[in-house]
Amino acid sequence: MATSGACHPALNIAKQHKEKVSGLFLMCPGTGLDMSFVDTIQPGALKYLMKTGSIKYPPSKHGHPALLNIECLQDFLKTSICNSPEKTIDITCPVLIVHGEDDNIVPIENSNKLMQRIASTCKDFYRIPGVDHYFDLDEQVLKRLEKLMDTIRDNQQPQNIRAKI
Repeated sequence: MATSGACHPALNIAKQHKEKVSGLFLMCPGTGLDMSFVDTIQPGALKYLMKTGSIKYPPSKHGHPALLNIECLQDFLKTSICNSPEKTIDITCPVLIVHGEDDNIVPIENSNKLMQRIASTCKDFYRIPGVDHYFDLDEQVLKRLEKLMDTIRDNQQPQNIRAKI
């Protein structure tokens, strides 16, 4: 489970270490972005970031602010899974992406493009009407999450099964 920018490492781990990831639940994944996204959070922030080298990144709902420096942001964007030249992203585990239709930080179209590129045959993309980047899990999201968890449980191989003769 990951949200916004934290989806970046979750996606990379799911691609590079398939055996360690049984499924992905991603909320408003911060993928397909460029430097200008900083201005959607704080108008003028990109200019300030370029001038000073760092900015105080505002907290998410119920979160804490973070220090964002230019080198980390450039590395984040450079290594983003969506910036890879491959048309298909080799992630094969079940995937659920939920995204607020009114998100003004990460465009919902980025999630749509990401979903189209993920190789998994078990994936669901739920657009949540009337919410932005920050939202609580509603009944529809919880139903989809339960379906994802059921799929993960069904896909797990039984461990240490011994046949009796």
